[in-house]
Amino acid sequence: MSRNGRHRKWWSRLSCLNLAGKLLNEAGKPPRECIVVRAQAESDIGNARAVLVETLRCRAEAAVTRRGPTDGYTLQALSRLASVLEDRGDLAEAEALCRRVLEGDEAQWGAEHQQTLTALSNLASVLKQQGKYEEAEALYRKALEGREARLGARHLDTLLSLSNLASLLWRQGKFEEAEALNRKALEGKEAQLGDRHPDTLSSLNNLAALLFGQGKLEEAEPLFRRQLEGIEAQLGASHPNTLTFANNLGVLLLDRRKLDESEVFLHRAVEGREAQLGSHHPETLRSVYHLARLSAAQGRLEEAQSHFRRAMEGQEAQLGVRHQETLDSISGLAKLLEAKGSMEEAQELRSKGS
Repeated sequence: MSRNGRHRKWWSRLSCLNLAGKLLNEAGKPPRECIVVRAQAESDIGNARAVLVETLRCRAEAAVTRRGPTDGYTLQALSRLASVLEDRGDLAEAEALCRRVLEGDEAQWGAEHQQTLTALSNLASVLKQQGKYEEAEALYRKALEGREARLGARHLDTLLSLSNLASLLWRQGKFEEAEALNRKALEGKEAQLGDRHPDTLSSLNNLAALLFGQGKLEEAEPLFRRQLEGIEAQLGASHPNTLTFANNLGVLLLDRRKLDESEVFLHRAVEGREAQLGSHHPETLRSVYHLARLSAAQGRLEEAQSHFRRAMEGQEAQLGVRHQETLDSISGLAKLLEAKGSMEEAQELRSKGS
């Protein structure tokens, strides 16, 4: 019985079928547990994430008691709980669990086993999110080296390690090595999965964003175009992810002063996001802000002023006046008003954003 008495949970080792029609316990394979959660109140469904964490925590505790703290099933249960806690932002507890799993896997399987290398990578991910970059980098490098040695340079797990390390190096400002690793990961995924696979497109996005962030706009542009083409083929023209890539390409083209083409993609992003997300959604307002920048660059100052004001007011309501995106819109509108000679209102805005 749970703490509030409204759930009942059963753990049993069953020789029966799961919901996918597969045997829970097959001859010659490790036994698996079946967990059933019965929600007896509507509020339980609304609080599904908390119920999931409680269920996984109970499963892990039961595994530790019944099987021991270093049993393979126990370590898997602890790892699953850590993953959900990481997604929820409970990073301190997730880190502690990841360390337990890594220690157990090393003791049971050895330092070079694939299970141990996965545990290394999982711990590095939690450390990265906490800003513990130096330790995370060491673990990511160790996982990458182990996977290259055990699985080969083109294995998908190895390519995942490349991407993980590249992402961390990017955060640390180590752009040159991050770019090289991203290129290697992209080439490997293209060879293994094809150029339209979601994992390939993810690596393409990482490399394109890195190049864009370094101001390498000419190199980034063809990658942005490939991104949009690939994601549109996968998800359709109106999917929110497609609209994000349309927005990103529009921003890049704006920065490259290809204003007419930029306008096509930014209008598409604004209109699509309004239809999909609503006119006040932060993603919609972000596209409106860039559309304002475009209008200003084209000399359409009244139109730009209207877009900046809409973005600013919406972001202030949705994100707060101190949010960086709100401050960007305030700054953009203030600069525009100064260019038009409206110095008093511009000064009021700058005071608001200071």
